[in-house]
Amino acid sequence: MIKKKSVFTIIVLIIGIIFGFYIKGYRGLSWEINIDKYLSSLFSNNYLIPKIFTYIGNSTTYILLLLGLFIYSYRKKNYKLFLTILFIVLITSVWVQGMKFSFYRVRPENFMVIKQGGYSFPSGHAATSMAICLSIRKIYKNFKDNKVIDIILLLLPIFIGLSRLILGVHWPTDVMYGWILGYTVYIWLDEIYKKIYGKELI
Repeated sequence: MIKKKSVFTIIVLIIGIIFGFYIKGYRGLSWEINIDKYLSSLFSNNYLIPKIFTYIGNSTTYILLLLGLFIYSYRKKNYKLFLTILFIVLITSVWVQGMKFSFYRVRPENFMVIKQGGYSFPSGHAATSMAICLSIRKIYKNFKDNKVIDIILLLLPIFIGLSRLILGVHWPTDVMYGWILGYTVYIWLDEIYKKIYGKELI
């Protein structure tokens, strides 16, 4: 019997590939241009808050996170948490970069508030933050139930993704698919964990 997770993953892949070929090498759709223009206008050239959220979603944050988890794991002589998060970061990054270089969608240069190279589809910030935050939330709840931390981890990837639109470095569909991609990696968290340790995380 095919697992629901497998079916969901296949659907997400197919949707991403079909849409990727549809926008291959092109810029945003007409309605996406309107959304980027509207979101950008809301901040009236004061982009401090979206910049903060974008910097939180940068690769430097995940490098520091992994470094901290490695030190923690080394002291505890237990590398389960570190390896789980490492695999999540690697899987998400490979998926994102594979699609970026397959479809080479052009970024919305006319709306850019910050410099950003590379291709646009999908958003690595949205995907990685969604996968990491939901995974950490699941792991954290296994030890302690804190509603404040829970809400922060749920909202953070949403704000990081929106910051990419406000700063004009992504089209809306880049971010939306990034969120879906990140969620797909997250739902496989237990599967990844079982492959390494032969048991479920929770």
